[in-house]
Amino acid sequence: MIVLGIFGLIIVSIPLTIWLAFGPIHSSGEIQISEKIKLEYKETYNGDFAGEFYDVSFKGNDSIIGFHTFHNMDWAEHCLVDSLRGRTFLFMADSTLDKKRLNGYYLISFEPGFQNIIDTVFNETEKFNYQDKMKEIIKKH
Repeated sequence: MIVLGIFGLIIVSIPLTIWLAFGPIHSSGEIQISEKIKLEYKETYNGDFAGEFYDVSFKGNDSIIGFHTFHNMDWAEHCLVDSLRGRTFLFMADSTLDKKRLNGYYLISFEPGFQNIIDTVFNETEKFNYQDKMKEIIKKH
């Protein structure tokens, strides 16, 4: 009887462990940009033997304004918000586990009311100057 109980526990725990390790696991949250502006996000975690993947969709005013796959669970802690000429810039660093190397930057930029949205990726990892990028984007748009 004890052997049967242990066997049953193993049968139940293996699929549960695999699901928790590899996903998908869904969550949601928000990033406060200012007192009046917040971005909502929905995150789906998936893992495999090669790494972790956090597929994140960003919403503003109930519309999807961006989508990016991060490779670190604490991606939301690496956000930098700034503005220039009425345009809001949200840079997110997709840092690796060692926190010293970066895989690049993801940017969502918009004007008030989530108008004229820019959603892009910068793969530059050395000497990245976000203020220069903001000026460059303002010139182009």
